[in-house]
Amino acid sequence: MASIDPIALTEHLGRLVDDIAVEADTARTGGDILRLRDRLKREWDGVTIEDGIALRGSRLLGEEA
Repeated sequence: MASIDPIALTEHLGRLVDDIAVEADTARTGGDILRLRDRLKREWDGVTIEDGIALRGSRLLGEEA
């Protein structure tokens, strides 16, 4: 299993959430909601369960993420 950098993972997910919020606003005002849904699915497909476990584990151990 590859070592996961929890800081990089947190930053990536934070950018993803920001991007999705912007695109959700656009979708509500006439953008393509299906395009937004597909992008979210593609992004999350790139995050493995091991990534999530590593991030949660570092938080439980009191490490900054």
